[in-house]
Amino acid sequence: MPKRSWASLKSRLQGYRRTEDVERFIENCEGQPWLRSLILFGSLAKDAWHEYSDADFCVIVREPEVKPLDKEWWMRVHPLGRGVAQPFIYGEQQFLRMVDEINGLAVEVVDHGVLVAGDEAYWREVQRRFEVARRHYRLEKVPGGWRWDPSIEPL
Repeated sequence: MPKRSWASLKSRLQGYRRTEDVERFIENCEGQPWLRSLILFGSLAKDAWHEYSDADFCVIVREPEVKPLDKEWWMRVHPLGRGVAQPFIYGEQQFLRMVDEINGLAVEVVDHGVLVAGDEAYWREVQRRFEVARRHYRLEKVPGGWRWDPSIEPL
């Protein structure tokens, strides 16, 4: 789990043509009353980007749950990104549950994600719960993904 910030990551994005748009999305999200945590993940966070990469963001909002593809939340968050940000929007309890259940997207977010705005205490709790789930399910990184013991009872 990287301990990097947007400032340290930004210096590694020389040549990426949408850095300013990514930074503007982060700035537009910061201070929003609904934002719990904003995590950059995917190719930009893994330093595996190319010139046309989008910016994957896990947007955790101060609601327990957000319906998949919720139009209201999409219309609130997506326009802040000027087309470069790909927001994945979840409620704060919903995302914790995804971590506990070792949901594939949640695992990728926690493993590679960089907290760029929001509540550091919440992000630490996400990381702590990921470590509990990782040990419980014997989760291990393997080439091309993750492996765990499916015979283990859920948390």
